[in-house]
Amino acid sequence: MRYSKPLQRSLGLSWDVNTDNFLFQLSSENKPITRRGILSTINSLYDPLGFLAPVIIQGKLLLRKIVSETVDWDQPLTDETADEWKSWRDTLIAIETLRIPRTYVPYLSKTATKELHVFSDASEKAIAAVAYLRTTDSSGEPNIGFILGKAKVAPTSGHTIPRLELSAAVLAVEITQTIMDNLDLHIDTVKFYTDNSGTRSVQAHEIHSSEWLLGPKQLLSSEQKNSEDIYQLIDPEEDGEIRATVNVAKTFSTPEHKAGRSLTHDVLNTLMAEVSAIVNSRPLVPVSTDPENPLILTPAMLLTQKTDYIFTSDYLGNSTNEISVLPNGDEYRLWPVFSGPVGGRNTCRYYNKRRKWTEDRRDLIEGDVILLKDKNICRTQWPVGIIVNSFKSSDEHVRKAEVRVIVNGKATTYTRPIVDMILLIENNPV
Repeated sequence: MRYSKPLQRSLGLSWDVNTDNFLFQLSSENKPITRRGILSTINSLYDPLGFLAPVIIQGKLLLRKIVSETVDWDQPLTDETADEWKSWRDTLIAIETLRIPRTYVPYLSKTATKELHVFSDASEKAIAAVAYLRTTDSSGEPNIGFILGKAKVAPTSGHTIPRLELSAAVLAVEITQTIMDNLDLHIDTVKFYTDNSGTRSVQAHEIHSSEWLLGPKQLLSSEQKNSEDIYQLIDPEEDGEIRATVNVAKTFSTPEHKAGRSLTHDVLNTLMAEVSAIVNSRPLVPVSTDPENPLILTPAMLLTQKTDYIFTSDYLGNSTNEISVLPNGDEYRLWPVFSGPVGGRNTCRYYNKRRKWTEDRRDLIEGDVILLKDKNICRTQWPVGIIVNSFKSSDEHVRKAEVRVIVNGKATTYTRPIVDMILLIENNPV
């Protein structure tokens, strides 16, 4: 008769001494389908190392939904929410068949290298991070072991995806620090990854074969195999569009160099920022001459996911790209490009001709294309609009006008005083 050792408790988990595996035992108690009962069920899944984090996070998300729908802890749930809860609860039975080896990797003492790989990702619902130990033996054969994972419910509002991904990266650093403080191993290398599919939620019956426990497949390949996937850089000479962009960047970034002077660090940073703005402002599609549609697709729109990037006809019409350097040697000016949409300091100087109040000037009329001032945003983001209606005061001069602009891809009409408008293109009716 074979001797069978009883289950032991380690770190709050059940430990099968015979197979040296961790396992989970679920409570068979039927708890009420209320907020209190659901919270009790979720908390009964004690998982300090994060083996079941992709499964438990689904229950926490459902609990947050229930909290917003109910007032009392013992208030019955709606039929739809109750069915959703039962569906998730019934899948938990598969957790009892899960077996997780206690050791990270086999023959840990005989490994040649030890690497810590930490993955993180975020969505509008949750953030997660997970760490794996990757070892290689003397022959280069890799092994992967799950160390620690965590998942948190994301805030309900007020956070963008980039900010949530940054929170996930912070969580990755936190679990890395926890591992380094408690793991009695010398780690040769620590690597961080973001936007990883292995941190996504899975069903309970899929957890045993998921990347969360087994680790990403990319860690099982050697560095020699990974090097075959590196793409060769494309020579700019082989692509006309790339070559043109490179030429523009070179032209705008070397005015002081051509003049025989060097740039300071601050001036160089400013110059390169303006060069990037110019290159990312070039239109990707044929430019329409219709003033009713001033929105032009540019690389900046694709990079920032915003449509309020200003691109005026004065810049589009410039073909000389003339460059001049001020004689004092302390500042630089790129004319006329930097006096256009990107050179905020000199835009009004050329667009808005200043006259004494004793001189008569032309009133704004319907059809004039103007630049609408806005003190709440920077000058480079002032919208271009067209006058649709003008209003005269008692002196028979236009003091305010109704202007139509494109904001976030939508046409919007504002009534503003003429002092907030800079005339760009006059409407000369025949």
